[in-house]
Order: sequence, then structure tokens, then C-alpha cells
Amino acid sequence: MKDTSRHKPFGKILIGYDGGPDAERALRMARELALASKAKLYLIGVECLPESASAEAFQAAVASALKNYEEVFYRTRLGGMNEGLHVETFIALGQPALWLIRKAQQLRARLIVIGPGRNGLGSVCKRVLIEAPCAVLVSRGAECA
Repeated sequence: MKDTSRHKPFGKILIGYDGGPDAERALRMARELALASKAKLYLIGVECLPESASAEAFQAAVASALKNYEEVFYRTRLGGMNEGLHVETFIALGQPALWLIRKAQQLRARLIVIGPGRNGLGSVCKRVLIEAPCAVLVSRGAECA
């Protein structure tokens, strides 16, 4: 099967989503770009691993990740279907920047869209900007302009 994504400006767009207002802006921006360029949209939500190695702490992290991302990701997939947009979602446990970089490599994403994080450019945003295998768009809010 021929890969036609390289003929589109943003064949595959990956969004780092953490549930905050910056992530919501990034999601809206990425959705608009995907619709305009007929790109595929991929959302990833990453919950940090607990410091405790106990099974209870791990189960709590999994429950937190599902609670934080499942509803938004479901609505995004459903909305994408209604608009003719291909949307896939992923939930992971670990280091957010590392997951974004690896998932972008795995998908051969053409663009990563993320929010700046807390207090300007957060550590996740900085690491993704430095190590990403593709272009990175940092979605800034009106208060940052």
C-alpha cells in the first residue's frame, strides 16, 4: 500500500494532551490543521509513573490516566468521525516527553502539537522541542501573546 501522507503538509499530527487549558488549545489547533490538510490526528495522554513501586500505586496511576483522558479522547474520536477526520488515541504511563518523541518516531508524524506547559515553556515542552524527529508547534494562549 502506497504511503500518501508524505504528499500532505501534515500527513500525521501528534498531540500531547494533559487535560489542562494549554492542551485544550493545542487539541483545537491540531484538529483545525488536520481538517484543513486532511491529515490523520493522533492524541497521546501520558500519566507519570508513581514514585512508589507498589501495585496499589500503579493501579491508582492507571485509574487516574483513564479518568483524565478517556472521556475527552472518546469525544474527540467521535467528533472526528462526524467530520471525516481519522483520529487515534493512546494512553501511557511514564515520562511525557519521552513518550511523545517515541510515538512521533513510531508513527512517522510530520508535526507534534503541544501546549507550553506551566509557567511558560515547561520541561516536557523544552525536551520535545530539542529531541523531536519532526516539526513542533507550541500552542500558546492569548495570555502569552
